[in-house]
Amino acid sequence: MYGQQQDLAFQPKRNRTKGVGNTFTTPVSESKTIESFFKFNNDQITFCQPVPASFYILTQATVPVHPMFYFGRTANLALNFANFTITRAILHYVPLIGSTSPGMIAMGSTRNCTPISYDTTLAFAALTQISSEIHPVWMCSKFQIKDLDNTMKNMAPINRLDIPNNIYVVGNGIGQTMANSCTLFMEMTIKLSRPNPSPSLNPFAAVVQYILSANGVRSNTAITTNVHGIVTNSTATNIDVGEYIQCGATPVIATDYPDVIVTHNNAPVDYLNAPDQGTMYVMYFTEN
Repeated sequence: MYGQQQDLAFQPKRNRTKGVGNTFTTPVSESKTIESFFKFNNDQITFCQPVPASFYILTQATVPVHPMFYFGRTANLALNFANFTITRAILHYVPLIGSTSPGMIAMGSTRNCTPISYDTTLAFAALTQISSEIHPVWMCSKFQIKDLDNTMKNMAPINRLDIPNNIYVVGNGIGQTMANSCTLFMEMTIKLSRPNPSPSLNPFAAVVQYILSANGVRSNTAITTNVHGIVTNSTATNIDVGEYIQCGATPVIATDYPDVIVTHNNAPVDYLNAPDQGTMYVMYFTEN
């Protein structure tokens, strides 16, 4: 009929109902669930767990892909091994707000601590200039790292290459902090190798504030050992979010240490250089 064309203006006679056209169903809500779990089989850890609250700051979150940043069972098992390989990493975004909330979220990843801008007002633009996934702030979503660095790494990092990837989650126009917008869950598979009978690491526990000035470096936490960390926020022009930080001991709080060496992505901080001066927040773990 009508030249065998599928004309949506005319329904087949047997289904034609006077006054009623085609019906298109539109979902009024979106639902997605995830499952938290932890499995340890031989030399492999697989888990899904919330990321630590310290990973969130202001309207963004920085999520390192390294076992020592996941306290509890994951870190306690991993610190007994000298090397690891990440074979799978997925970040789940679960909103805490309703569908009328404004704004959007970008999620992306870089290898080996390649940073995004130190300026938080430019972070969304910086992240969306690389490969990222974007969605409304109220929508469940997930981000799987497609360029995952799955080569063998040192559990105690030597340089930035021992941090496989960082995932960045940045809000734009969301009207509240990232911590109030969502809960992030990391799903990851870690293959461990070279058992180490004398663990030399202390897993991630908190964020330290470093103030870099012409007088040296000072911290708001007494740290008596070497630090490995990732920048979550910075006011120093030369030090961007996501960079790998190494710092010597700062055993007395609010005390300047001009001789302590601080490196960001293996470049030493010059305390007399104005672009190297400022305040940075670093999520860290330490060596014994």
